[in-house]
Amino acid sequence: MTVELVPELLAIDGRFFQRVLDCEAIGGLTGVFSKELTETHFNRVLTLSGDEKLSGKTIRELIERFDARGRVPCIYLNLSGVDPKLIDLLLDFGFHRHDETLSIMYAEDWNRVSPGPDEAIVVGRAGKRDRKSWAAVLAEANGMGRETLPALERFYDRALESGAEMYIARDGVRPVGTGTLVVGEDVAGIYNVGTAEVGRHRGVASALVETMLRAARGEGLPATLQAVTGSNAERLYKRFGFRTVSYTGVFTRAI
Repeated sequence: MTVELVPELLAIDGRFFQRVLDCEAIGGLTGVFSKELTETHFNRVLTLSGDEKLSGKTIRELIERFDARGRVPCIYLNLSGVDPKLIDLLLDFGFHRHDETLSIMYAEDWNRVSPGPDEAIVVGRAGKRDRKSWAAVLAEANGMGRETLPALERFYDRALESGAEMYIARDGVRPVGTGTLVVGEDVAGIYNVGTAEVGRHRGVASALVETMLRAARGEGLPATLQAVTGSNAERLYKRFGFRTVSYTGVFTRAI
């Protein structure tokens, strides 16, 4: 896996969110802009590949569209080979670059992580009846308020309809973890790995990731995911055999 293949890893993100979030393209960007602007972070995100076609005109259009709705634009920019002038352009338009970066990670093969989860933890595919439980766990895992639940439930429904595999971990009957697997043509993307407070430090995330990796292997595909650089999640994924192939910078602009 070389950095030249990173756009293929990012492409699965674009296709997934276009199907799930009712998006429209902005000229010159290899990314998406969501029409459904709610209070959740899902709908403030524009994913870019570092395309040299990004211009002042396009950035201005992006800002105007978000400002008209009273929302904060957030740009995730793949930093592999990006022209420094593009970053300068974003800063000139009032964007702030966050200290945190995201690691784009990739695994062709994977290792089991020991120790395994508590015996009480069971991971399985989630269906339509699990939408509220899944949304509630993901909201808690990400520190999102209850006001975001309707949007998360819509996201869940659309993800299922788009063919994504939704996973839920349970401790008995109590939901304690979430995950999403998107099977592409050349790679499988892992998303939304989240653990509720009562499930932490019990191997829930490991069980979810292992289950999704098994599903990806069953399709004969490698896997990709993103994690905050230097986080516990990144360290966990490295133990599974994921390695970092690129980084994503995060830029936001206040209203």
